[in-house]
Amino acid sequence: MKRIRICMLMVLAALYACEKTEEEKTIQVSTGDTIDVSAHSSTLSGAAVIHGFDASSRLTFGFILSEESLPNPDNGTVYNLSGTPSEQPFTALVESLSSETRYYYVAFVKIGNVSRTGAVKSFITKAGDVPKGAVDLGLSVLWAEKNVGADAPEQFGDYYAWGELEPKKVYTWGNYRFNGGYEILTKYCTDGRHGKDGLKDDILILEPDDDVARIAWGKTWRMPSKDEFEELLSTASDETNYTWTWTEINGHKGWSITYKANQASIFFPAAGFYKSYADTYYRDGFYWTSSLYAKNPLAAWAACHQYQGTRPAMEHKGRDLGYPIRPVMDKNGQ
Repeated sequence: MKRIRICMLMVLAALYACEKTEEEKTIQVSTGDTIDVSAHSSTLSGAAVIHGFDASSRLTFGFILSEESLPNPDNGTVYNLSGTPSEQPFTALVESLSSETRYYYVAFVKIGNVSRTGAVKSFITKAGDVPKGAVDLGLSVLWAEKNVGADAPEQFGDYYAWGELEPKKVYTWGNYRFNGGYEILTKYCTDGRHGKDGLKDDILILEPDDDVARIAWGKTWRMPSKDEFEELLSTASDETNYTWTWTEINGHKGWSITYKANQASIFFPAAGFYKSYADTYYRDGFYWTSSLYAKNPLAAWAACHQYQGTRPAMEHKGRDLGYPIRPVMDKNGQ
């Protein structure tokens, strides 16, 4: 009986030891702060306290980085680190980030089938070096701070028919650069009925030699496409990141657009347009894009806004009209 009692005690002790071992297996992970945040890189930090795991257990640890607020392997990038995490912080340098962008990150440790994460944290990358005369609004391109021919952001600048390279006093179809006859085109035509001798070249974007922004300011600048202007206009509904204000600068009314992340702003004066014999309408704002209106090649796309602060919209307008030009620059052109 005594021998049985001893065996039972040994079994209970072994079971207790196993339970205690399982209870002592802990992983505590904390996500640290970022270090040296720049326009395109940052160093992430984290720490872990691990107890009770066998040294032979499979271990992975590191960070998950994403532009989504709940970073995970499906929506972000996983940075696996080598070595063994300790109570000292572990770090990872992350590069090739976009400037002025909020990123979310979380530290993680996984041992076997057991995984733990720290709290989700975030940081905003800094603004990159912006060339003189350009404004970074956090969009796909940099926008010029003023119109072609203007000396200040609130000035109207010069007016151009679509695809023309010089301003003029009279804007009619008769003196339009690509006029081949009444409602007949010599270039940029998607409909042979409007093309001279049946021309149908299907060119939808102004070529570099017909882009007045590039000709006037140099090859790093160009006229914005319809999509790029639409991207800018769409920020009017993004009140979290942008502020649109109908205001007046030195007697000129227009829209001021501010990007909250870096407080960069841009002003579009309601510069009006020229039609026919110098009839000028300063109550509206019209700006050419480089995009042809494919359904009717006699027109091209323009961004339009009204005098009393009506939100801008894209419209297709006759190519012979005289509108201001607001250039853009590719970000990789820096």
